[in-house]
Amino acid sequence: MSAYFIFTHKVHDAETLNSNYLPKAVESFGPYNPEVLVVDENIEIMEGSSDANRTVVIRFESKEQAKEWYNSEAYQNIVNLRLDSIDGFAFLCDGFKP
Repeated sequence: MSAYFIFTHKVHDAETLNSNYLPKAVESFGPYNPEVLVVDENIEIMEGSSDANRTVVIRFESKEQAKEWYNSEAYQNIVNLRLDSIDGFAFLCDGFKP
């Protein structure tokens, strides 16, 4: 079953995030072959409240594969670039299968 990594955050260092982190993050995808479904820097909050302004949704074949990517040496070597550039959260969820 597909799994989705969803990142929602407020960017406070766009230069580091876009110039340093993103190219390396894409490289870290390597053998995991995920599909980037959403990169939106102008999200609209429809319910509740949040100061987030960016959401990224990445589809993996499974939660296991998503966790392998997230925990990989390649990604763990750069994750702090993202964490130091944003305030927000990330979560992993299964796709819907009726």
